Amino acid sequence: MHVIITATNSNTFTTTSFHGSMNVSIYALFLGLTCNSRLPGSDVVVAGLWLGQALVDQTVARLPAAPGTRPLVATWWLAALVLSTSYKGSIIAFLTVPVQTPRLSTLKQVVDTDYRLSMLDYGAFLPGLLRTSADQVYRSLGQRLELLHSYEVIKEEIESGHAFVEGTHYTQALLVRWGMEDVYVVDEKMFPNYNAWAFRKGTPWKHLFDRYLMRMVEAGLVDYWHRQTLHSFRQDHGLLATTLHRGRLSLRPLSLHDTQGTFLLVAIILGAAIITLGLEILSPPS
Repeated sequence: MHVIITATNSNTFTTTSFHGSMNVSIYALFLGLTCNSRLPGSDVVVAGLWLGQALVDQTVARLPAAPGTRPLVATWWLAALVLSTSYKGSIIAFLTVPVQTPRLSTLKQVVDTDYRLSMLDYGAFLPGLLRTSADQVYRSLGQRLELLHSYEVIKEEIESGHAFVEGTHYTQALLVRWGMEDVYVVDEKMFPNYNAWAFRKGTPWKHLFDRYLMRMVEAGLVDYWHRQTLHSFRQDHGLLATTLHRGRLSLRPLSLHDTQGTFLLVAIILGAAIITLGLEILSPPS
């Protein structure tokens, strides 16, 4: 019942009901003025049922006898064709497209949820820094942060729908290795990602490399190499090079999960047809 109600919004229902009632009144008025006798077709209820057939794709045997009603009926049939087609499309979309919860994009949204927050305990400074932070959001994250001793436990937490803290690039590599396609990284970062090249302590020519390394970072080459490395890593694990954004079509064939609404409708219609056939067989002939 919820699907039937939410397939179109309230404005569409209100507009359709208003125009339908107006058309029924005009149709019944035309029949009453053009017909000398009180015919069944001039009744408002019968007129409403007759016009309502178009909304449920039921055809009629003939046009109304009153000439003045034919332009009205033709216009109504055209509108009913658009309404019924749009409504059926919305019903199919509601039944087949899974509802997705909105993504979290900020740390404040993470704090406001009931998700557990975990992190691998490898002696990092981050837990203590969060708990003593002057920022309320960071302090709340630090109070909720749970330190775990194994990535296997963290994987179970993620599969249960909870959050964890780790470096952005390493997190993306972990998700690829675990084959998790429905997990994402929150847009807002706690700290920026730094890139470093290792040199021996006291290397006299390090300053020569610093200038060119900084230019590569500013030109976006480092971020490009990160993306290319992640794309190759995903392809090595049998995944697409890039993850698909929400709203973009998935590059895969349709499955039973995608068309389950259609099969449910077919099952309901077949069940109703079988019940009707059984009642006709059991009922005595008139």
